[in-house]
Amino acid sequence: MKIKNILKSIVVLELFLIPTFIIAGGTNFNSIRSSKTLSLGGLYFSGLDGVSSIYSNPANLSELVDNSIEFYMLDKVQEYDFNSTSGASNKSYNDDSFNFSLGGVYRLGSDFIIGIGYNNVFNYNVAWPYLINIKSPTNTSVQTYNISQEFILNAATISASYKWEDFSVGISANVFTLTHLREFYQTNPDWKNNIGLAGYQFKYDLDDVGFGMNAGVNYKINNSTKVSLLVKQGTSFSLDGEAESNMLSDLDSAKVIVGVKSDFEIPWSFGFGLLYDINEKWKMNFDLIYSLWGSTSKNINYEFNDAKWSNYTFQPDSISGYNPRTQILDFKNVMEAGIGIEYFNPSGVNLRAGYKYSASQNSDNSYNYLNPNIDEHWLTAGIGFKYEKFTIDAAIAVIIGTERSVAINGNNVFSGNYSSRGYYPSLNINYKF
Repeated sequence: MKIKNILKSIVVLELFLIPTFIIAGGTNFNSIRSSKTLSLGGLYFSGLDGVSSIYSNPANLSELVDNSIEFYMLDKVQEYDFNSTSGASNKSYNDDSFNFSLGGVYRLGSDFIIGIGYNNVFNYNVAWPYLINIKSPTNTSVQTYNISQEFILNAATISASYKWEDFSVGISANVFTLTHLREFYQTNPDWKNNIGLAGYQFKYDLDDVGFGMNAGVNYKINNSTKVSLLVKQGTSFSLDGEAESNMLSDLDSAKVIVGVKSDFEIPWSFGFGLLYDINEKWKMNFDLIYSLWGSTSKNINYEFNDAKWSNYTFQPDSISGYNPRTQILDFKNVMEAGIGIEYFNPSGVNLRAGYKYSASQNSDNSYNYLNPNIDEHWLTAGIGFKYEKFTIDAAIAVIIGTERSVAINGNNVFSGNYSSRGYYPSLNINYKF
């Protein structure tokens, strides 16, 4: 009865924490794989965390005892503020995005196990309401626009892991689907001559399929200490989709919707994990991951399959700052570092807490409404318990952004102060068979 009451409390807590509207929720490229991992600092590469190891560190799979299936749900709720040097103050939507993963593992021998799963690798998502008042000598126009950006990467993964004495190794093959959405506006220089509207909404929607590998190795130094190394392969995507705007239709009788192509890269990443058993009731983990965003392309260039769109002289907008042909992604290499501690309560309810520092990939040149990510501090906590063949984990992370001041000499359009805050509740259910 006590366990059932705890389970009911967790479900009520999750429902209370998850808001109703589902639009946006965070501009980090972090992979959050399970509630237990989230509660222990968000990385947890050396620890056993069930099916989530399929994507994170496949070497952990061979150390699992039971066959199992697992479902994981995460809700990302994050809000951004931008106070520009020109005096404008803007706030993004404080909405949320649901992410889920599921999978299973099956043991083929005493030292060999395979796994298959579907995982949301990252969900980069931000949206802003925007109102602009444009005046000419003879007219005034007030218009509202959407400014938003999404990069959503999902992976269908198959993994295999083998254990030999104090070593375990694992490898994962991933089929990725990447979706990219971009919304912005452009002002119309011909409006002052009474041609067309003062400004126009643009929307791009592209996607592609890619492939990549992950690998990990664990070494048990002694009965209380284990270390892990892992590598995640970078992947390039050739995105294809549609661009939509009424601007060229009004100005040049062009199509409203045309085909568009672009490229995007996710970088190579290298990780390290350490798990230490303090005693039979306490465990501590320390983890690092370094991602080579600085080696990826500095721009996303958009190519249109329509002659009128391709031949139009698009330039960075004098008011919005956006260019329909390109987007600056002058990213830099970044590191994430996490630490966690777990207490194994004699009652059967395990208590967890952690902290993570997540550096932003942005340089000054790449900051704007579409790329507002700043350095973040994650404060995490969670609980877990077993009930018959089920393992239930719940966690929450509170995200505190470190305010970033971007000087006008580093970004003459989007200079100013960027800040953020958010929280990520999650729930994990594992069933052993």
